[in-house]
Amino acid sequence: MKNLKNKLSIVIVGLIVFCFASTALAKDKWINLQSRNFNVVSNADEKKTKEITQKLEQFRYTLVQLYPNIPESEPVPVTVVIFRDDRSFNPFKPIYKGKIRKDISGYFQTPEQAFTEAFGMDFDQMQDTLRGYVNNKYYPVVKYQLKAPALDKNLPIQTLSEAQTQIYLGNLLLQIGRLEDGEKYLQQAKSLDASLVETVENLGFIAMKQEKYAQAKEYFQQAIARSSKNYQVYYQYANALYLMGKIDNKLNNEVLKEIKNNTQLAIKLRPEFAQAYNLAALSELGLGEDPKSGLEQAKMAVLLAPRKKQFLLTQAELQIATSDYQGAKKTIQPLLKEEDIELKTKAELLLREIEEKVQSK
Repeated sequence: MKNLKNKLSIVIVGLIVFCFASTALAKDKWINLQSRNFNVVSNADEKKTKEITQKLEQFRYTLVQLYPNIPESEPVPVTVVIFRDDRSFNPFKPIYKGKIRKDISGYFQTPEQAFTEAFGMDFDQMQDTLRGYVNNKYYPVVKYQLKAPALDKNLPIQTLSEAQTQIYLGNLLLQIGRLEDGEKYLQQAKSLDASLVETVENLGFIAMKQEKYAQAKEYFQQAIARSSKNYQVYYQYANALYLMGKIDNKLNNEVLKEIKNNTQLAIKLRPEFAQAYNLAALSELGLGEDPKSGLEQAKMAVLLAPRKKQFLLTQAELQIATSDYQGAKKTIQPLLKEEDIELKTKAELLLREIEEKVQSK
């Protein structure tokens, strides 16, 4: 966005973000401002940073009035990174076909997932819906009388240390897939202040994306030992254990219990996090101690993320484990028509297993 007089570049990043720029850029004054729904990091001046934060709160307040399903406040503040100008923003732009995209002035993170969760449909479905709307001959008009939001004019601002700045901007590079660049800045942050838990958290996230699961496990263990409050740390630690166990064929009861315990911690920190429920269900399936509890976890994962069709496989497996064969058949029925060959094949195998169990019974 470049609608401000000094053409500030704004980067809005969903969930919690930690990141950093080059060493020269880090010497700028970086500030942090916390409003009701936004965690703002900026190297712009305090006045402009407050103005943008207030505008974001106004925009969100308006959406809440128009769409009642939007919660009044965010469970996790949305992090917004503001660069004072395009020059300071350039090192953090996405790379496309090996080159930095210099033709953008801002971007959103995990947009497809956020879009789907917000509107209940993907980009293609929305395009079809909009196309149908545009082709209408008549357009209904609705007038709204909106209240003015009560804004906090005394938002506290704190100055970030160089290490904190490196973490914020290093995470930003992680979020756009520039893993090696992000890792350099996070390692620098670690050398500046080894006590910051966010450093090892983000190094763990990078290692997971690089499929270095053993390394990720070590970073997450360090973060957990420092009482991390990031739900993703506990989930990704459990996920690293699960993936390592699958690869090495060492998913024994001890590992499965560790996975189960950490997914439960992730759920406690973020009760609406579907992936944690699914992984908890898979650990319960492996343990075989309480398949009914695992089934409830699986159902919750499907409820929270109905578009993640692989979660249906987990639910069906636990229904089989509880001898609910008819329920399992009903669960996998949509997957038998799935275009994704892998999902369809797994569903067919489960159907065959169900039929064999029914016949043997």
